[in-house]
Amino acid sequence: MYVVTKYGKKLKVDDSSIDYENEFTPAFSNVGLFSDETFLRPVWIATVQKLKRNDSYMHSVNESELFEFTKEQIYDHKPTEEELLYLMSAWGCGRYDIVTVDEGYELDEHYND
Repeated sequence: MYVVTKYGKKLKVDDSSIDYENEFTPAFSNVGLFSDETFLRPVWIATVQKLKRNDSYMHSVNESELFEFTKEQIYDHKPTEEELLYLMSAWGCGRYDIVTVDEGYELDEHYND
């Protein structure tokens, strides 16, 4: 089996571990090709959103439009409440503004030195 790159280079792939009788293997598909050093690093993304404060406007919008995106910050650990408070104050947040924290994964590679 082989993969052909965008520039026409043919790369051999070891497919000896594929059970062709019991696994679906299409002839053509989009694939991800990663080095053996590739891994997913856990990250936490804090998203700051500020409340739209124009009262006359707020009564005419639906609930999903009450906030506007302000800033995202990525952490290599679950951020503490103090870190989130600092982030919000750095971006001028006030009462009723919000910050949400989502867990994600960043594509990375180990490098041999």
